[in-house]
Amino acid sequence: MKFPRLKSKDLKNIPFSIPNNFSKNLNIIIIPFKKSILSNLTSWRSFLRTLSTELSFIALYEFPIYSNASKIKETIIKGKFKQNEYQKSELDNIIPFYVNKRRFKNNLAILDEKEVHIFLLNREGEILWRSYGKYNLDKAQDLKRKIIENI
Repeated sequence: MKFPRLKSKDLKNIPFSIPNNFSKNLNIIIIPFKKSILSNLTSWRSFLRTLSTELSFIALYEFPIYSNASKIKETIIKGKFKQNEYQKSELDNIIPFYVNKRRFKNNLAILDEKEVHIFLLNREGEILWRSYGKYNLDKAQDLKRKIIENI
């Protein structure tokens, strides 16, 4: 299964396209739909940051998903990200996408927006592994196994 081809701009207004702009052979994608899942998002972030720092062939991205929005709303959303407590290097890998959410969720068989979704993709956008919900050791070990299989 392939991740949908999407286009957007990062927080610096630089165009970004999935999968064309993937910078590494393996790419971990964090997809939060709502602010209310912040605790689940935070539980994954630390582990995934460490993993992507230790393994030079992995890129970590955060793709917040929003319904199609006006340019004004997009500007407001991007401004809120810049105000939050992200390190500057993290902001480079946050790319908000403004899409038809129903179609996006159907394409990926996502049933619940109340959970954070994590994907491991290769450079071509093929989904190699996926999970959702709060971080736990079993999910982390499963992801590591899948990474090793795809080195």
